[in-house]
Amino acid sequence: MATPDNPSHDEINLVRLVRRLDRTASEDEVKKPSVVVSMETWIQAQGMLQKVKAARSLLKNVELELYDVELSS
Repeated sequence: MATPDNPSHDEINLVRLVRRLDRTASEDEVKKPSVVVSMETWIQAQGMLQKVKAARSLLKNVELELYDVELSS
C-alpha cells in the first residue's frame, strides 16, 4: 500500500515514464518533420505507443490503490 512517505513502484514508474515522454516530445518538436514517413519514424511511433500503454496501466494501478486507501479510511 502506498503512503505519502512510501510511494508504490507503479507511482514511481509512472512519474519516470511521464518525464521520459515529456522529454521525448520536446526533442521531437526540434526535429524537422519530413514529408515521407520513414521506417525509423514508424518504429519510434510504435515504441511511443507502447510507452503510452504502459503509462495507462501504471496510472490505472495507482488510481486503484488510491481508491482502496479511500475505502479503507
